[in-house]
Amino acid sequence: MKHISPYIAIICIFFGMSISSSFATTSTLSTTAPIVGSAVGENAGNLIFNYEVGVPGPSEVSINANTLVFAGTFWSENVGWCTFNGLGLDGAKLTGVTNTLPMIGFAWCQNAGWISFNPRNVINTSTLTNSDAFFDKSTGLFHGFAWSENLGWINMEGLMTDITAPDISNFNPFAANSSKVFTVNASPVVPTGSSYTFTVDNWNGGNHTYIETVPSFTHDFRQAKFYSLKITDPFGNSSEGNVQVVANVPADTLNVNNI
Repeated sequence: MKHISPYIAIICIFFGMSISSSFATTSTLSTTAPIVGSAVGENAGNLIFNYEVGVPGPSEVSINANTLVFAGTFWSENVGWCTFNGLGLDGAKLTGVTNTLPMIGFAWCQNAGWISFNPRNVINTSTLTNSDAFFDKSTGLFHGFAWSENLGWINMEGLMTDITAPDISNFNPFAANSSKVFTVNASPVVPTGSSYTFTVDNWNGGNHTYIETVPSFTHDFRQAKFYSLKITDPFGNSSEGNVQVVANVPADTLNVNNI
């Protein structure tokens, strides 16, 4: 075993245990998190908020996860285009600081007038038919009803989005064997449809970055200063920070200046 100076940082790797770091996670919320799915109106038919289902349009509906303001246009099968754009203080947004976020404000339909998302100023999480529109941040689902004088009640139940950053605090998908081959097994910690970038920062100053298309790679973990991971979910939210790597190898203690 090499001699270790008391003033030099060391890496200790034990059989079957993991290397971890204590750097803080940096999270970035999407400014254009898409609203996916359709609401259903009494006299409006399906109100389609995203165009992945085949309806063309200038822009899908999205929400700024920082300001909680809605933007974009959506399509009503019965009355045509409706919009959240250009409405100023009357525009729709989410409010509150808990997981239950009331939706307030309006959308405008060119052939049907205003849609109000808080016509009664009542949120009822137990009886959704008696509730104005709201968003459950913990599940990513919309609930409750909006109201239009010309379209009647509009059920928001078919809509979803995500305005939270991915959690990487328990991310531990990378395992290294005695041949220094890392196996990438991101599921189920990485959300479905998400992308990730895994970076190795070496003591000798060289960095190696691997993306999700690489299922495995060879790397001498003994030269690694730390490992970092960035996950970006399908809604554009991302988290970046240091993560653990399992090293299933014999015990070794290294003087990092001599690697």
